[in-house]
Amino acid sequence: MTIDKAKTALKLACHTWGFSNLPLEEAVQIIARLGFNYIDLGSGPHLDTDAAARNPRREAQAVLALLDHFHLQPTDLYLLLPALASADEGRRLYEVKLFERLIPFALELGVPGITLSPGIETPEIKEVRMPRQEAVALRPFAQRIPDEVEDEEEPAAEAAPSQPPPPTPFDYAVESFQRIVEIAEDIDLRISFEPHLDSVAATPDKALAMLEAVPGLSLTLDWAQFVAQGIVSREIEPLLLHTAHVQLRQATRGRLQTPYHEGTVDLRQVMSLLFDHEYRGVISIEYMNRSGWHGMAALDVIRETSLTRDEIRNCRNDFLSEE
Repeated sequence: MTIDKAKTALKLACHTWGFSNLPLEEAVQIIARLGFNYIDLGSGPHLDTDAAARNPRREAQAVLALLDHFHLQPTDLYLLLPALASADEGRRLYEVKLFERLIPFALELGVPGITLSPGIETPEIKEVRMPRQEAVALRPFAQRIPDEVEDEEEPAAEAAPSQPPPPTPFDYAVESFQRIVEIAEDIDLRISFEPHLDSVAATPDKALAMLEAVPGLSLTLDWAQFVAQGIVSREIEPLLLHTAHVQLRQATRGRLQTPYHEGTVDLRQVMSLLFDHEYRGVISIEYMNRSGWHGMAALDVIRETSLTRDEIRNCRNDFLSEE
């Protein structure tokens, strides 16, 4: 395998969500001390999206001053907009409008891309909607009229008017993303979504369907989200053609976050696939300061981030040294 080293260095970033229990300044300082030059930011405790929408320049300059002080560059801005798949049109439009109002903040921040959730799946919409089937009544064999007796013509039954199936949250998410991509059409800003558990696009098939339905949309790929579902690499691999940003942490089936030595994410295999598909984006290490959700383990984020960082660096260096 021949690798263009200049084009395939694969930058490493760290997500601030691993330190959401700390003020942003402390989180940034820890990430810098861990040896990172790049950082992913997200809405939540570290970002007041309403304030950023009202005063984009002021809020962005405050964040940039902090990042500059610790020699860090932002590589992704994750905006939590869970109502993009809501059946409530008002809620959907509010979040689309909030996204539009946050574009000046993202541009002022100089971030290359924005990641969004495709919206949350709710129990009532997980039902499989099958097309309505009309029962066909067969005349019992014993009651059939002999062949020599001519059947009387029966009036044809009127066909029931076909009703279109009701829109699903996936449909609503498609509509929201189409509006978002249109808003960002003339802006040099990557727009991605993350297929994650409990979302309307939690599986590779659903993620590919979303990408097909919304041209111009790309993918932020969090490997752990699929591993926790028991989805294997060969099923994830087709997503790499559409991947613009990558998030990694250790996980295993049924557990969305585990200590490094208990996880089953084969980082060397993941790195090999990224190189084979000429991925040239950022790899963000994203452990999270939370537990319980889909079996996420509470852990020492600094320790686990360091172990994952070292393994990714070793794999990257090994692949880059190959001729």
